[in-house]
Amino acid sequence: MNTSRGHLRFIVDGRESFQEQRKHEIRAELLHKRAHELHAANFLRRAWLRWQIEREAARRASAEEPSDRALFVTPH
Repeated sequence: MNTSRGHLRFIVDGRESFQEQRKHEIRAELLHKRAHELHAANFLRRAWLRWQIEREAARRASAEEPSDRALFVTPH
């Protein structure tokens, strides 16, 4: 298979990979935004905050979900 520049490969799990990557980015943003609150919290409050962050990251990632007809390719 020629893998030189200009060739594209379809990604079978592109949609799932995109969503996981986006969820990871959102989670990092939320953790950064709430870092002070997490640092000051006790164990139970920290667990509750992390649960909220995970829930919000999942909600936002699914809201930005690409079309069912989207194709994902890699430039390699």
